[in-house]
Amino acid sequence: MAGRAHFIERLDNFTKLERRKYESGYWNLPVRTAELLIGGDIYFYNLQKEPSFCGGRILRCRVHQSDDEYDWRIIFNFEYSPEHGRT
Repeated sequence: MAGRAHFIERLDNFTKLERRKYESGYWNLPVRTAELLIGGDIYFYNLQKEPSFCGGRILRCRVHQSDDEYDWRIIFNFEYSPEHGRT
């Protein structure tokens, strides 16, 4: 069952993939939890008590594997939707 993910995003870790499709990372959560969110909603906030500034429907996730500080962090691929936040 897909759920909702809410993240405080202060580093602007977004990559535009194609029209309305983006990636956001590097989130520290279990792989299984991330997989259960596929098909659900993702929301990004500057501060906890503000409205989301961006978000959409989660299309997939992957694990970032490298030798940097973000090794084994989750990257979400999502389709932007204006209903999920301003932007």
